[in-house]
Amino acid sequence: MGTAVGRIPRQGGVGALARFSAPLAKRMRDGAALRARLHLASGERMLLRVGRPHSPTVVATERALYWYPSIAGWIRLGWDEIDTLYEDQVTASLVVARLSDYRAQPAVLPVRSNVRLREFAQERITASRIIRTQLTIDGHELRVEGRRLLGTDQHQLRWFVLVAPDLDPKDPALQVKVEHALAELRATLGV
Repeated sequence: MGTAVGRIPRQGGVGALARFSAPLAKRMRDGAALRARLHLASGERMLLRVGRPHSPTVVATERALYWYPSIAGWIRLGWDEIDTLYEDQVTASLVVARLSDYRAQPAVLPVRSNVRLREFAQERITASRIIRTQLTIDGHELRVEGRRLLGTDQHQLRWFVLVAPDLDPKDPALQVKVEHALAELRATLGV
C-alpha cells in the first residue's frame, strides 16, 4: 500500500556506526596527543600532516611549521622565520631555509618531497612577508624583510636582514649601519 512518511530505512544498523566511529575516535585521540606534543598555542590548528599516518614527522599549522628530526624533540619555526621551503634535487628531501643570524640557514626535513606541503608553505611564507627590499651599505646589497606573525592579532613586524657571505654580521660597525638604515626604512614606511 503506502510507505511510512518520515522514516528512513536503516542501512547497516548500529554495527555500521560503530565501524565508522571507532577509527574516528582513534584519529581524534591521535590528533589530541599530537597537539599536546607540539605544544600548540590556543586556537592554533593543524592543517597538514606529512609522514606516517599515525605518527607524522612534519606538521603545518596556520602559524608555524613543526618537524621531528630523529635525534631531538619537535622543532618549531613560525612562517615569519622561514625564507623558503624547497626540494633538494639530489636527495629529493625537503629543505627549509630559515631566516636567522643574518644568513638563510638550511635544515633538512625528515620527509621526501611533497607538493602539497611546498605549496602550503609558499602561501604561508608569502602571507607573512609584508615588505622585502634591498639596502645598500658600503657598496654591499643587503636583503631586508619585514614579517608579521600569522594567526595572531599582533601587528608589530619582525625585521630580518640578510647579508652577503663576504660580510661579517658580527662587525659592530656594520651592525650600527644596519640599525641606522632600518630606522630610516621604518620612518619612510611609517611603521
